[in-house]
Amino acid sequence: MMPNSKTNITKPAIIKAAKGPSPLAQKVVSGKYLQGCRQMLSLACGIALDEAFMADHCDINILGVDQDDEILADAKKKETDRLTFMKHDVTQPFPLTGSFDCIYSRNLLHYFNTSQQQHILSQVYSLLKPKGLFIFQLKAKADYFYVDPDIKRIKQSDGMIYFPSMGYSRNHLDEGEVEELLTAGKFVIEELFVTTEYLYKDSHKSTLINCFAGR
Repeated sequence: MMPNSKTNITKPAIIKAAKGPSPLAQKVVSGKYLQGCRQMLSLACGIALDEAFMADHCDINILGVDQDDEILADAKKKETDRLTFMKHDVTQPFPLTGSFDCIYSRNLLHYFNTSQQQHILSQVYSLLKPKGLFIFQLKAKADYFYVDPDIKRIKQSDGMIYFPSMGYSRNHLDEGEVEELLTAGKFVIEELFVTTEYLYKDSHKSTLINCFAGR
């Protein structure tokens, strides 16, 4: 049986192997994208390397959410007055009543099929303040997982691609599909660009789509 995409998340040991803030977080800080932002929500924050970096360098309060207890325990070691955490599964309704100036999501959306992606984006939209900023990254269809002819892949009925050798499914998008997803969700794309970088303990560089979108 192929795994369910909802439980098909990167293992904590791999996430905990990450070192230092990502290039995306460094761009956010160096480009002063958070200037004027006071409240940020970070989806699937992992061990919060990016969040700790942004909280240290920007005048902002950040709430990081993740569904994994082990990951959150590690993230909470970085907790401060401006960086806090809570457990939450992003496929479920958010137990939040406030709104945020910015929502950050790095390498989350490719874990879900199209309908789940749409659901997550609708929640993001509802939680963003007017003129709020959604910053996210996901793996592209140009990634080596999708283009390497030696990697076996099987298309599932829900649109996900299953990789037997890896034991998980993914739903990578191309730039046009990201644009369609955001436009359907009423977002305005401000920047959309592709980068290549090493993630976790990967032996190949990953091809990633990065986006800054406004509400």
